[in-house]
Amino acid sequence: MEKCAYCGKPGKEKEKFCSDECKRRYEKELQKDQRNIRYFLLGIGLGILCLFAGAITGREWAEGGGLILTGLTIFIFPFTTPETVKWLGYKRAKVLGRTLGILVIAAGGWILVGIG
Repeated sequence: MEKCAYCGKPGKEKEKFCSDECKRRYEKELQKDQRNIRYFLLGIGLGILCLFAGAITGREWAEGGGLILTGLTIFIFPFTTPETVKWLGYKRAKVLGRTLGILVIAAGGWILVGIG
């Protein structure tokens, strides 16, 4: 049996989803993701610019702030790879993405706290 592409539970043979409800939710989430991808890219780009600027200027607050911005972006828009979605299902992959976002935020906070 294959796993449901949305919830990750075992589903019907040769079916991508375990129910019509999961299929509907998956399609709705994908539409929302398509609208938000530009904000994700903007947040990641700004976070990387802050990290880069901090590394060049030696400003730890910029490095920490860049990590926090990147982590917040990942937390708000927890896009994951298709392989992760196939392995865990869409819902669980989002939880993993948000968890990793929190860890990146914590790393940025750790850098900021180390300054003082």
